[in-house]
Amino acid sequence: MKMDTSDILVTVCVPCFNCRRYLDKAVDSVFGQSHANWELIIVDDGSTDGSAELIRGFQVRDPVRVKPLLLARNMGVAHARNQAIAKARGAYIALLDADDCMRPPRLETQLRHLEQNPELAAVFSLIDYIDQDGNKAFPREELFSPRTSQLRRHLLKGNCLNAPSAMMRTKPLKDVGLFNPGIRTVEDYDLWMRILEHYEIALLPERLTEYRIHGENVSAIDKPRSQHLANRYETAIIKIRATLRWPLDKLFDFRHASGSPGRLEEEGAAYRQLSRYCINLDKNYFGRPFLGLTAAYTHALEASKCQPGHPDNVALLNEIYCLIGDQSGAEHGPRHSIVLQEWQRTDLLMTAFERCGRKP
Repeated sequence: MKMDTSDILVTVCVPCFNCRRYLDKAVDSVFGQSHANWELIIVDDGSTDGSAELIRGFQVRDPVRVKPLLLARNMGVAHARNQAIAKARGAYIALLDADDCMRPPRLETQLRHLEQNPELAAVFSLIDYIDQDGNKAFPREELFSPRTSQLRRHLLKGNCLNAPSAMMRTKPLKDVGLFNPGIRTVEDYDLWMRILEHYEIALLPERLTEYRIHGENVSAIDKPRSQHLANRYETAIIKIRATLRWPLDKLFDFRHASGSPGRLEEEGAAYRQLSRYCINLDKNYFGRPFLGLTAAYTHALEASKCQPGHPDNVALLNEIYCLIGDQSGAEHGPRHSIVLQEWQRTDLLMTAFERCGRKP
């Protein structure tokens, strides 16, 4: 039996910065939804191309459901989305960018899935790419897996979820702290990873969103070097934090009961895998031991708790001690290494390297 969700209010949040050319198509796609109980909050983020005037016109079109929010200066997409969410009245938040479009069944499909699966805090869809004229663009193979543990593992490789396809429950979204305006390049990725610390996320197989590829978003070639560096550091920190905060049984599929010898063996192997993941992350992102080393050490110690004296744990700890600069080996313990409880404190990590007489 089809669930009736027609009385549930969904808030659609659209940040806009100099997207006048595409904004009317985005708004038209909201008006074309099969689920009609929505409000649309459009945030003009200090545009200079006349977007604000166009947004005021949308309010004339539907004064009840369309709510413009005009910012005096550009504050970034994270801040703009947060402003819209703060004004939202809906129990659900649907994201859409000003240059993208919703397919007609999107709100209805995602809303029904969330209502039927109360353990989920957010649901995403697959997307189709369109060009600046709205024509279908290049095809792309996309992730689809119904299992959340697999989704988490994919997210540790990179951001495989598209923000303009997201619908989230308002309360969990506010509970985890919304988007972080301090993150310059991957604020959406950061939010998905924080949501998964406490809640579950699903990816639907339907293609419910059209993601527009155009001159302003197609290439990173012209971005300043500082933005490339910010992306590298921010992405690395987000991934490392996830390995430390996500519940282990949400990331790995264990077969044995909690506390059993078989489960301890599985958990030990899982922690070793996470430790090596953090070591390799440093190699891939920085070419040297850096932000991931403390997390690698933490995971290695957890593996040793699960399987004391296991040769794989001894070898892993030896490798980490050598990376830090302590050549004495695991059998003598970490003479110079420092356990950092606050892994974000890279200044303390630098101190550890200095004490070892080695520069990162």
